[in-house]
Amino acid sequence: MKKILFVYSFFSIFFVNAQELEAQATVGTVTSMDDIFTKHLKVSGKEEITGNPFLFSKWDNVGVVYSQGNSYSYKKLNYNILSDDIGTLKSKDSVLTFDKVKIDSFIVKNVKFRKYHDLFYEVLYQGSKISLLKKYEVQIVEGMFNPTDGTKEKSRFKTTDDYYIKNSQGVVKFIPSKKSFSAIFEGNADMVKKYMKQNRLSFKKEKDLIDIFEYYNQL
Repeated sequence: MKKILFVYSFFSIFFVNAQELEAQATVGTVTSMDDIFTKHLKVSGKEEITGNPFLFSKWDNVGVVYSQGNSYSYKKLNYNILSDDIGTLKSKDSVLTFDKVKIDSFIVKNVKFRKYHDLFYEVLYQGSKISLLKKYEVQIVEGMFNPTDGTKEKSRFKTTDDYYIKNSQGVVKFIPSKKSFSAIFEGNADMVKKYMKQNRLSFKKEKDLIDIFEYYNQL
């Protein structure tokens, strides 16, 4: 196997968004596999951030990493949304993180991710004319202050996601609506809307969006 990995330990420096936290934060002590998710980053040795910056709540995820024409299978993969990295669990307190520069795509628990412009996107549907993607982000929600007793809740990780399209013009953020459909489907927009009406498809349902994109690519 090519050397496409480097060891990232949960005891090492963890870089986070400087606008929300300090530029550097260290990870709390990990005493079991579950603690990787329940233990927290510590800010200035005081505030704790609870929650999970990973896509999956557990590490028993089989998958494949694709790098420069080669593929590598693993049994304990997970996607770190906060750092936009894919890694495999090596021990209760250590994750082997792949060198993202050399990663083309990966599949974990049958969920496919592909790299565009140095960022990983989930591929919901890949078509010859247009593809539907999803980008995950992790926000750090600051804990609420209670003026009654002077206490403050712990800050927490919150996962959000947005849809994107990939077409001949590149990767563009996409908010499902009649207006956006008219723009991205251009001359076929009326046919797409008719297809949606006939099949009772909704902008708000992801499986329906995939169906719509598949139909458009067949036109």
